[in-house]
Amino acid sequence: MQPIRKRHWFEIICNTFGKHFFKIPVSGKIIEDLSKKLKFCDLKIEPTTVISTCVIMGIIGGVVGILFFILGFEIYGMIILGIGFCLSIYFFYYPSILTKYYRIQASSELVLSVLYMVVSLRLVPNLENAIKFAAKNLSGPVGRDLKMMMWGLSTGKYLNPDKLLDEFAGKWREENIEFYQSIDMIKTSMYEKGEKREKTLDESINVLLRGNMERMKDYTTQLKIPLMIITMLGITLPVLTVIMFPIITIFLAETIKPIMLVLFYNIILPVMVYYVMSDVLRSMPIQFRVTDISLHPNAHPTGQYIIALGERKIRVPLFLVAIFVGALIIGSGLFVISLSADEPITLAKLFGGITILWGIASILIVYSYFSYHKNIEIRNEIEEIENEFDEGLFQLGHVLYTGQPIETSLEKVSTSMRGSRMEKMFRNALTNIRRFGFTLRKAFFDKKVGVVNYYPSQMIRSILRVIVDTIEKGVSGAAKTMISIAEYLKGMHSVEEHGKEILEETTSNMRFMLSILAPITCGIVVGMATIMVMILAQIVSILSSITGLSSTIPSLSSPGLIESIVDFKNILPAEIFLIIVGVYMIEIIVLLSIFLSTLEHGGDPLDKYRLIAYGTSLGTSIFTFSILLIYFIFGGILSIVWSV
Repeated sequence: MQPIRKRHWFEIICNTFGKHFFKIPVSGKIIEDLSKKLKFCDLKIEPTTVISTCVIMGIIGGVVGILFFILGFEIYGMIILGIGFCLSIYFFYYPSILTKYYRIQASSELVLSVLYMVVSLRLVPNLENAIKFAAKNLSGPVGRDLKMMMWGLSTGKYLNPDKLLDEFAGKWREENIEFYQSIDMIKTSMYEKGEKREKTLDESINVLLRGNMERMKDYTTQLKIPLMIITMLGITLPVLTVIMFPIITIFLAETIKPIMLVLFYNIILPVMVYYVMSDVLRSMPIQFRVTDISLHPNAHPTGQYIIALGERKIRVPLFLVAIFVGALIIGSGLFVISLSADEPITLAKLFGGITILWGIASILIVYSYFSYHKNIEIRNEIEEIENEFDEGLFQLGHVLYTGQPIETSLEKVSTSMRGSRMEKMFRNALTNIRRFGFTLRKAFFDKKVGVVNYYPSQMIRSILRVIVDTIEKGVSGAAKTMISIAEYLKGMHSVEEHGKEILEETTSNMRFMLSILAPITCGIVVGMATIMVMILAQIVSILSSITGLSSTIPSLSSPGLIESIVDFKNILPAEIFLIIVGVYMIEIIVLLSIFLSTLEHGGDPLDKYRLIAYGTSLGTSIFTFSILLIYFIFGGILSIVWSV
């Protein structure tokens, strides 16, 4: 049966808009390049359909934008024109973006696919079995490709697994040349025998691990300039521009509208920062292994929180809860602002703006916190088990190699690993064998009391299945297989740890930006802008009250002159300015969290949500503290000066 394939949203939009209208003539080189990317991403679209969709998006944006211009809404017309143009460009480059995304997502799977194939070939030297075993245990882009290969082999569409592997490795050659070399060595091993074949299989793993380690070093060196660009775009540039905005809106209140500030800070700048971050991540040579927790009975899907009431489990939609909590807080902030005096700056307005910002932040905090809260404990438990697994296999393999029976071997390894999770695994298996008379396979995989029921790791289950198969065929061969698998796993762990060490300096800088630099900088900017408006308001008040100079400069005391220069009725309210800059700060924190979680954990969604919840709560707290500190310190000083 062919694997079920869901239609991609890009396919739906392109086939809806671009397929039934008109075809745009373009050069053959563009068509060829686009066709390769569409095929790589398994998108069932013609290249000309993509080009037509891009043109139609631009036309729609242009027509709607011109209509707004005619109706007198020039700013909104410009925004819609810009959106139409950006959508047109985005749709054209989306196949390239998706291609790079798949290659990044597949980085860790490439290593695991070679590992699974090598493990299978050590047991049975058959390429088709090796492909089947790897396809069964992988679920990402590489796993999808392997499943399609298995379907092709089973239906007779492909007859030669050797050539099929060539095509498969060639697809990922651009991303990882070492993977291509490893697959070539795996094919070569099929024509060798004995120790020479085993050495070739071992080397296929080592080539891949060494290559990834070297490329990680080069990647870290190249990160310095992009990190500087992110700092300049995300922190320095906003500070330099936003500090002038209150003054500009005071003197040009009719020309400079809040929508421009929203457009620049809450849309354009975050998009620019996101693009730079995405471009950096696309060139990342390896993704760290993401732990799969889906097999754990207590794990809940992202966006839901499970509440247990006896035997009944209630699934709570987190998005609705987060919106409800955020709406309550935002509503209270609006109520506080409505009670404040009709002045440019008041403490009540500041508190109201801060409350609204906390309402916006609480939506992210509630959703992110409860998305990872219970699941991250499960993930940490599985990671701990997986990290001990290679040592347990290594010891069990060495004991079995001495010729001792499996029960005695399990007993000895359990004793030597006292206090670890592997001790519990081996003792539970031993208990099932002795108490229930189970075979080794049933001791591990029985549906009711099997050991794997308590170890919800896809990797552990897959490897245990291979080990049970090898033990049933001979203890000596099983011992060699266990030792080899343990060495492979240790190699993978060492590469991951080495990669994290290499990235330590970069990730430390990112953490500082996320938790301290971004919020405190934005807080200082808003606080100082508030004080500047207070000073200008007081200067206007003083000038308006001057009467002694009217004989020499009569126009100085004229309200018309002051109102022509400063229009406080149309000035950007302090609370609105606070919310705009605060939302920008939250957007930057979210972007930095995604970037950091990808660097450190390969884009693990649990770590991403943890960083977003932590960064948003800490950042909003620092932002609030900075504003209030500046307001009370400088506001107090100004009050003393004005009272003299």
